[in-house]
Amino acid sequence: MCLLATSEFSHEAVKKHQETVINALKTERDVSVRQRAVDLLYAMCDRSNAEEIVQEMLNYLETADYSIREEMVRKL
Repeated sequence: MCLLATSEFSHEAVKKHQETVINALKTERDVSVRQRAVDLLYAMCDRSNAEEIVQEMLNYLETADYSIREEMVRKL
């Protein structure tokens, strides 16, 4: 999905799933899935959705596992 999000041909198609990815970030128990959600949100971020994605990631950062906080901060 991350590769698709960075492709100019499929970027818009992947963006349609933004809410699902944000929901996975908030509710998924598996840290590896949450890490992939962070990666995917970063890849799908553009001018049209940057404010919402950054806000969601900042909100999640408060409760994020230490294992992914450092990478999240670098991406923000």
